[in-house]
Amino acid sequence: ALVTGRPITPATLAPSLAETATRVLKREFALGVSEAFNLGRRAEAADKADDGRVSVGVYSSLLDRSTCAACSLADGREYNVGSAAYEANAPPLRDGSDVGPCEGETRCRCVYVYPEDETPTTSP
Repeated sequence: ALVTGRPITPATLAPSLAETATRVLKREFALGVSEAFNLGRRAEAADKADDGRVSVGVYSSLLDRSTCAACSLADGREYNVGSAAYEANAPPLRDGSDVGPCEGETRCRCVYVYPEDETPTTSP
């Protein structure tokens, strides 16, 4: 299994494994930051939905040259807050969303926006 023509030894394998692990950890960290940002927004929306101030989340993409096809297709779609479709299509898009996974993964800049309902269903 010599791709480089050199024998594999602990000394040659360790740097390669460290580089791969670092790359994977950085990717997962960046994805975690994106997900955490969106989870915070979704938690706030859930509170507003409970108060009757918000009922839908609208998927919002920047729609510039860096926006992937899936996010472009999702832009403007409305989902009832808390529904299965809302959860399945939360940014960044994953397998199982209506339009497929986000190609930008950790670089996804999409969010749900939450227009306030004009007439709350509960009193303040």
